[in-house]
Formats: sequence, C-alpha cells, structure tokens
Amino acid sequence: MAQALYTNADQISSSGQLVVDCGATHHIFHSESASTSLSKDTTLTITPGDSSSNLIAEGMVTVNLLSNNQILKLLNSLFVPKLTCNLVSLLKIFDKELIINRDDNSFTLIAEGKEILQGKTENNLMKVDYHLLTSNNTIAKESPWHERLGHAGRLIIK
Repeated sequence: MAQALYTNADQISSSGQLVVDCGATHHIFHSESASTSLSKDTTLTITPGDSSSNLIAEGMVTVNLLSNNQILKLLNSLFVPKLTCNLVSLLKIFDKELIINRDDNSFTLIAEGKEILQGKTENNLMKVDYHLLTSNNTIAKESPWHERLGHAGRLIIK
C-alpha cells in the first residue's frame, strides 16, 4: 500500500536568547528540542574559554531559528546538554562578507547583503532573542489522502 510523507508548517517549539560568539568554532545548542534533526554519532570534547572543565558534545543537530521575521538554518551545530547558553559562531554564518552595524545597545548582522540577525549588546556580548522552529513529519497511508483530494473512493474504483 502506498504511503505519503507530509510536513506540517514550521511551528515555534521554544524561545530564548543566544549569544553570537566570534570565538566559537561551532554553533552550540544545549537543548535537544532545539533541533529539527539529531545525529548522536558524533562525540567531541569542548574546552570553554575559561578552561574550567571540558564539555562533551553528544551529537550534531540542525537548528532553525526565527529572529526578527528572519529564518536562519544552522547546519552541523553541536548538541552540548551541559552548556548554559546557546552559541552561534559568528564565523560560521557567512561565507565572504559580513557587516556588523552597531549603535548604543543594538546590532544588526548583514551577511552577503542580507540581514540575518538583529539583537542587543549587553556586557560586550551580542545577544539575540529567538524562537526555535520545528517541523512535524508524518507518514500517512494513501487512502485518507486519496479521499482528502476528492478522488473516487475504493468502492467506486473496484
């Protein structure tokens, strides 16, 4: 019997704040619910800037962020449950050109001519309020879809 895979529109799963970090080598997220996909086949030891204690990345995730009506898809982000703050690597969000516009308490990141993030500056950190988007994929049998699309029912076809 035929099956169909359909995806519901992106839904906001949670909200929070992240830090844009020019020293981070990867995007790093601490919540498994932040991801649209999780692959636990990667383990990596991370040494934080203060060298206090190592953190363990327990996998790779793909994260879809919604910030100021812009969707930013972050591929190959590390999943680190013991991290206290989500980090976006500044160097990983652009290929060739990045412009940072900053005024007293806010900033805008423009990569390759497109505004990608806006946030506020606080204690010399670039912070961004965000919403995480998730998609709901479902496998459905063909008969309900056949009927939903207005096609003749099985009894008529036979």
